[in-house]
Amino acid sequence: MTIYAHYWSRGWLIAALAVSQFVSSSLSLAQNLERAGKTSAEKPFVINMTVRGEYDDNVNTSVDGQEDAAFIINLRPSITFSKNLDNTQLEFGYTFGFKQFFGREGNDEEDFSHTFNGTVSHRFNERFSVQLTERFSFDQEDPINQGGIARRVGGDRIRNNFGVIGSYDWTERFSTLTRYDNEYLEYFDRPASTVNNFLSHEVSQQLRFQAMRTTTPFANYVFKTTDYESIARDRDEHRALAGIDHYLLENWLLSAQAGAEFVFYDNSLFDDTIGPYAYLSTQWNYSDKSNVLGSYTFGTSNTDNSTFSSSTSHTLVGTITHYFTNKFSVGAIGRYELADFDTSQGFAAATSDVTEQTITAGVNARFEFTDYLSADAGYTYTEVISDTNAREYDRNRVYIGISGSY
Repeated sequence: MTIYAHYWSRGWLIAALAVSQFVSSSLSLAQNLERAGKTSAEKPFVINMTVRGEYDDNVNTSVDGQEDAAFIINLRPSITFSKNLDNTQLEFGYTFGFKQFFGREGNDEEDFSHTFNGTVSHRFNERFSVQLTERFSFDQEDPINQGGIARRVGGDRIRNNFGVIGSYDWTERFSTLTRYDNEYLEYFDRPASTVNNFLSHEVSQQLRFQAMRTTTPFANYVFKTTDYESIARDRDEHRALAGIDHYLLENWLLSAQAGAEFVFYDNSLFDDTIGPYAYLSTQWNYSDKSNVLGSYTFGTSNTDNSTFSSSTSHTLVGTITHYFTNKFSVGAIGRYELADFDTSQGFAAATSDVTEQTITAGVNARFEFTDYLSADAGYTYTEVISDTNAREYDRNRVYIGISGSY
């Protein structure tokens, strides 16, 4: 059996988490390094402290002429616990965030955040395995080094993501992948809470057949229901998809799925839709530490635009992390979203179709002085170009910091 065999059994997991792997890797600095002469297996706890100085020329993502710039001191202590048992892997983490703003108008000069992460993976036998993931956050917006939501739409918020993935190998070639994801978002302040608070459930079932050593076609059915707390945006989505996972090389995975998406709205103001859905992702680990990730998604998306129920969007994401030496690395991330808002999915205020582009680009560099100490610096640019002038803005953010781990 060649080295490909290892990748067959994990192909579904890499495909499903291709983009999130970049995000999670940026949050964990050193979980497998030796600490104080002990290996990570002997020392399950890793403590980290990051101190950053930042400059943000548009703290509140305001339109042109209303920008509010600020210098920021950012403190992020964290602790991670990981443990490998016979058939079970455990990993839990907590990060506290504190930002002190110098120059932001108003009385709110500090931001506080809390983030809890947890993963439990268990293999019951050679055929059946289950993974549970949990992420809870109390914050105000996504961190500077992530390509997530680009707009600061309100004050404090709670976001919770919970997922379960079960994999069962029925035969040597045929397997099933069953998945459940739950997302809850709650803003504390109006009007953000009125427009954005929601709870969603998503279940999917994949039927996978290993046709070749490096190629696995699959059929996938997805059902998702989204319920909003205050605004009449509730909808159900059904997707019937066909896809394929293919290893171009033993360390280069290409995953694609496409098919039909059926969207049904509870509100009679909105027209139910039938249209295409597509998802394409790739991951290339071209050296021990260096990698390239990319994805493209087309389908129905949530929006913070209170005039519409949802949008149809094209989303492109690309990241690269390159290690020039074992200690020095450079990374880049790019994200482009083209969202179309149709009057058939609009409230009474929607008098015409709207197109909106969101562009995010960033670079970062990191140097590891020792296993315990590292420094990083980065720059992120964000711009929103919209037919709705009140939603347009641009933003520049830079940071430099130092991190210590034990």
